[in-house]
Amino acid sequence: MTIKWQKIEGVDSNWRRLTIEGPFPRDPDVLQKLVFELADKVNALVDRGILLEARLERELQRRYGRKSENVDPRQKRLFEFPEESDPTAADQAEGEQGEDSKPLDRPCSPNPKRPKKRNGRRPLPDNLPRIEKRLDLDPEERVCSCCNQPMVEIGQEITEQLEHVPSRFFALRFIRPKYACKKCEDGVLTAPPPAAPITKGLAGPGVLAHIVTGKYCDHLPLHRQEAIFARHDIDLSRSTMADWIAGAARLLEPLYEQLKAQVLSGRRVHLDDTPVNVQRSDGKKRGKARNWQLGRGYMWAYVGDDEHPFVVYDYTRSRSRRGPLEFLRDFRGYVQADDYRAHAALFRDGTRKHVACWAHARRKFYNADSTDRTRARYAIKMIRKLYDLEREIRGLTDAERLAARQERAQPVLEALYGWLQEQRRWVLPKSPIGKAISYTLALWPELQSYSRHGFLEIDNNAAERAIKPLVIGRKNWLFAGSDRGARHGAILFSVISSCKLHGKDPYAYLRDLFEFLPTYRGDPAELLPDRYKPKPPPNPFED
Repeated sequence: MTIKWQKIEGVDSNWRRLTIEGPFPRDPDVLQKLVFELADKVNALVDRGILLEARLERELQRRYGRKSENVDPRQKRLFEFPEESDPTAADQAEGEQGEDSKPLDRPCSPNPKRPKKRNGRRPLPDNLPRIEKRLDLDPEERVCSCCNQPMVEIGQEITEQLEHVPSRFFALRFIRPKYACKKCEDGVLTAPPPAAPITKGLAGPGVLAHIVTGKYCDHLPLHRQEAIFARHDIDLSRSTMADWIAGAARLLEPLYEQLKAQVLSGRRVHLDDTPVNVQRSDGKKRGKARNWQLGRGYMWAYVGDDEHPFVVYDYTRSRSRRGPLEFLRDFRGYVQADDYRAHAALFRDGTRKHVACWAHARRKFYNADSTDRTRARYAIKMIRKLYDLEREIRGLTDAERLAARQERAQPVLEALYGWLQEQRRWVLPKSPIGKAISYTLALWPELQSYSRHGFLEIDNNAAERAIKPLVIGRKNWLFAGSDRGARHGAILFSVISSCKLHGKDPYAYLRDLFEFLPTYRGDPAELLPDRYKPKPPPNPFED
């Protein structure tokens, strides 16, 4: 007798039916062997069903579920192992510290609550200009109804209303008188033309900053800006604006190199990447025009440490290791990045050290919550303890953060490591929880390295936040016009993101740069967002 999988006629080829052929055996040994063989096939089928169900659940969550990975803390007690299995239960009690524990410089609860938002209408900012309009009663209305005497003013009732005036475009005309000598007619003298950000171009500093900020800060593609200009009766094509953007990127390239030098001079760098669609020519021609098609390129985000808080983007045609290797060629320090295999080339020579991301590890357990809630919630609870400590020590010095991590985070890490080693023996290696445990254990030295230094971060969320503007932007402008255009975008994204990181207005900052960069001969470091103070925009309509 034989057992085999038989194809079902008229059904997808992935489906099979378990069939038994031949006479039924009467020998007990043969029967036992048959039962074991059937059990193995059934178990394999069950395992495959579990994996397919988890894959379907993950896809449905990705398409239709909420993006947040928060777990309600009120539910964490329902799905955890007994307290005796948690070696850190005694010394990790809620908010309790031992007598020998070192107090922090500031009081903070284990789960600090965010301040509640104020209800009601918020006042308008004080820096807004105020235009006062007096609304008064007519003289005949200011007469007392009892004694017919005129009433006197005893106070004022002030209400404010937010108003907006649409953008105003104007032509700035430069008049340069020409001078000549009537006697000798030796030549004609005139004042030199003003320095312009785009050589022989119509774009002034303000309109160029407006276009660049609109695309790379407000995510307005050029065809939408073209329509906005048309509403003001200005015929400005997107191809012209694209040429202006290229000129602006070339003008800001020295500042971009300075931002890159600042990021690479720190002790740590956060690294992440995201794909972007790029329009490329396939080399063929259709009539007189080239045949274009969409390809894929990659934007790499590099974020500096606390002493060099800048963001720099780099564009490459592929996701190979050549891009980060070239960019970080002179960097010596710690690289906080995910477990992408091309990153391994960065750490082979020992000059750079890898620091893994606990947010990525936590996401693996969060994805396994639907198939093994007990184990997944327990791991999430232990990781939550690490993040609770990070919230407490935020803002302290590197030495104080290191001491707190060694005292309070290291026991949690040791307990979690032992639990992961034990649970790996009981889970399916290809199940979601098995993959989460294997991922965490494979990166354990890199995940634990943050606890041995006070200046490192627990995760790579700084780079994740730097990637977000690119993701939002590509949903609007869809693709880059060329590889060169994508590199220009990397320069402009770097300047604007670094500017926003320091709380500066990107438009005011870029307007000032475009005004005097054509004639600037000083040190580009003096123009970095943390050192430069933009001046208020000029009002050409003031008297």
